[in-house]
Amino acid sequence: MLRAIFSGGFICMFNSQFSQLEQSIQRLVQDNQQLQQALLQKEAELQTQRDELELLQLGMMESEEQAQKAASRLDALLALFPQVSIPVAQTSAQA
Repeated sequence: MLRAIFSGGFICMFNSQFSQLEQSIQRLVQDNQQLQQALLQKEAELQTQRDELELLQLGMMESEEQAQKAASRLDALLALFPQVSIPVAQTSAQA
């Protein structure tokens, strides 16, 4: 009889611990799923940011190229004018 009580108590305790273990595992699985979803979302956001950065870098390179072309054209236009030296006006103090 003592053995039956001990066995029953042991089984009851085992079932209780097993139930707690199941709950812990379920929580961990759920947490893991949430973390995986969050990771996927963050990876998608990161890719979007990388794509935007690449577009901005390409735009900047195009702008720099256009600025260089504009500066070259302006230099070419300025080269068409002869160099004129403008005399400095004398002030009344120098006269």
